Amino acid sequence: TVSYNASSTALSCKTGYTGSPTYTCTTGTLSYSGTCIATGGSFIPNWYDSYSVPTGVSLSTNTSNSVGLWGPNNAPGGSWGYYLANLPSWVTKVSFNWSYFSYDYGSYDQAYFWVNGNWVFLANNSQNSTQYGTVTNYAITNMSDRRFGPGVWTSDGCCGAGFLTLSNIVFQ
Repeated sequence: TVSYNASSTALSCKTGYTGSPTYTCTTGTLSYSGTCIATGGSFIPNWYDSYSVPTGVSLSTNTSNSVGLWGPNNAPGGSWGYYLANLPSWVTKVSFNWSYFSYDYGSYDQAYFWVNGNWVFLANNSQNSTQYGTVTNYAITNMSDRRFGPGVWTSDGCCGAGFLTLSNIVFQ
């Protein structure tokens, strides 16, 4: 993400990145510091790029930096409910807060997020209490599957839905 032009001794971020790196050059060795952050302008996710909505699944929050969904209920056991957005190529990291609440009992409903072509586990139901967490600078490494979003899986398909929200989403 950093490029160096020896003829002009300029250190800069490559195209598509912003930042202000600095450098020192001693005995022919270049050392640089600073941060280059990917830029791509604004990005408004389309949570309907890829979705699965068995019985009971609905999108409850849909903004540029927040998405929430009710998971499957009165659906076949082993069902997924999800909404995934396709990420632009400049996105290399994602950070967000999450909260999960389930009206079911036991560990029948589970919260996940999709990234890099896989589901990443967040939480089981927790006996009618809300769970919270933060995911910071999760690396986007799979260039062939650039989808991201929330998912709720139910093993029993009944007895109360899980509600998952991803908020304060920052794409970098």
